[in-house]
Amino acid sequence: MEPNSYVTSILKEWGLIAGIAGMALGVFLILFRGVIRKKIFPILTKAQAFVVIILFMILVWSVAIISIVIYFRGSDIPVILIPPEEDYVPDTSHNLINYYLALKNINYDLTPEGPAKYDEILKYFTVANPDFIETLEDLKTKKSSLTYVPAEAGYGKSWIGLSIIKEILSSEKISILDIKKDFVEKSAQDLSAIGITKRQEPNLQLVDNADNSKITLNELPSFKEDYRSLFSLLDTSKSVLIIDGLDEIHPNKAKDILTQIENRDSLQLKHIIVLARPELFSLRTVGRNGVKLIESLKPIEFGSFEDVKMRTDNWMDYYPEEKGIPPLSGRDRLKVQQNLIKILIEKPFLKQSIINSSNGLDLVDYIYSNPDQDYSMIDDYELMNTLKNGIFIRNAGTHNRPKPQDTNTDLYYCIFAKIATEYLERIDPKTGFFDVSAMEELTVKYLGTEYRFNVKNVLDLSGTIDIDPANSNYSKYIFQPFWLHEFFVKYGEKHLSD
Repeated sequence: MEPNSYVTSILKEWGLIAGIAGMALGVFLILFRGVIRKKIFPILTKAQAFVVIILFMILVWSVAIISIVIYFRGSDIPVILIPPEEDYVPDTSHNLINYYLALKNINYDLTPEGPAKYDEILKYFTVANPDFIETLEDLKTKKSSLTYVPAEAGYGKSWIGLSIIKEILSSEKISILDIKKDFVEKSAQDLSAIGITKRQEPNLQLVDNADNSKITLNELPSFKEDYRSLFSLLDTSKSVLIIDGLDEIHPNKAKDILTQIENRDSLQLKHIIVLARPELFSLRTVGRNGVKLIESLKPIEFGSFEDVKMRTDNWMDYYPEEKGIPPLSGRDRLKVQQNLIKILIEKPFLKQSIINSSNGLDLVDYIYSNPDQDYSMIDDYELMNTLKNGIFIRNAGTHNRPKPQDTNTDLYYCIFAKIATEYLERIDPKTGFFDVSAMEELTVKYLGTEYRFNVKNVLDLSGTIDIDPANSNYSKYIFQPFWLHEFFVKYGEKHLSD
C-alpha cells in the first residue's frame, strides 16, 4: 500500500468510527509510526531516545483518553462536513418547473463554518418574531387587551410561544385553558358534570357527483351551551387568560366563542391571549375593544451547521419523553447530529422540514431509527412518503383528519394529489404560494366514483400548509413542508384516475 494511501485509510477508518476524535487519534498514531521510521534512535543517546518514546506514549495515551471522553459525551467540537458544490438537481420528468424555481428561491444556505447564532433555542424564536415579543411587552402597560396569536401547525406556539408568554408576563397571575386537554380529551360524562354537552359535528365533507350525497371525512367536537360554560373550568381569580388550541373544536363554535370574547361583557380579566392556527382568525374585528391580531408566528431560521446542532440538541431533550425511551447518550446525540447534517446535504429539500418544530422532530425520529442508512441511496419519493405519515398522524390527533391505514386515507391523499397537480401552474416561483378563492371546487375520481370538494375546506386545518393571508374569501397557500407539493404530484401520477 502506498504511504499516502495508508495515511488516507487510517484517517478514514478512525474518522468513521469516532468522528473528529478518531481522526485526532489517527494523526498521532501516524506521527508516532513516522518518527520510528526515521531511524533516529541510533544517533541519540539512551536518555534522549527514552525521552522521545515516553513523550509520544504520553501524548498518544492522553489524546486517546480525551478523544474517548469527547466521543461519549457528545462533544462541543463542530461537525465538519462540506456541502456539495452543485445545486440540487430536480427530477424534470414532471411538470414542476414553477415548483423547482420556488424551491431554489425559498431554500436557504447552510454553511459548515461559523458558530451558532445564539446560545439557546428561545432566542432564535424571539428574533424571528419581533411583533410577538413587542406586543407582549406592551401588555405590561395596558389595562386590558385581547390578543390573537396565529401560528401554523407545528411552529411551536403551544410550546415555545407559551413559554415566552409566561416569561414576559411572569408578574401576572395566569390561567391557561388548554382546549385539547380540558375539553377535547375529556369524556362526555365529565363535561356533563359541569354543564357542557359535547357533540361531534361534520367538518370536511365531499359530495358524490352521482347522487349529491355527502361523505364526511372528519368531525370536530362542539357544544351547544354558552361559552361561559367552558370558562367555568378556569380559575377566575387570575388576571390573564391564555386559550390554547381553540382551532381544535369545530370552526363554527370556535368563531362564535371569539365573537363573545371580543364583547367581554362578563369576563373580569385583564388580558386574554388566544393561540390558534391562522384559519381561525379570518375576518376577525381588530382594533375594537382592544383587539389585536399580531403577525403569524415565523419559523426559526438557520444559517450554519452549528445552528442545526443547537436545534437538534433541543429536539433530543424531549424526543425520549415523547417516544417513551430512556434519555439519549452523548454518543447517540452526536450520531443524530452528524446524520442530520449528512441527510440535509444529500437531500437539500429537507431543509424545509427542520424550520418546522414538529416536522423537524419527524426527521430526527427517522434518523434515529435508521442510524446507519446511506442517505445517497434513498429514493426521494419513498423518503417523502415515510416522512409525510408523521404529518398526517399528528393532524389526525389534533383535528381528526384521516391518518395512514384509516378507511378514507387513500381517498384523502388523492384529494391532496388533485390539488397539488391542479395548482402547479399557479405556484408563485418566487415564494411558492398559490392562490385559492372561497368558492373553488375540484373533482377527484376514486375507485370509479367522482367526488366534488371545496379546496379551501380541505387545506384549512389540514396541518399541511402555511396560509397568507388567513381570509375566508381568498387566501394564498404553500405546502409545509414545501416538498409535500412535489410528493403529491407524483402520488397523483401513480394513483389518480383520469
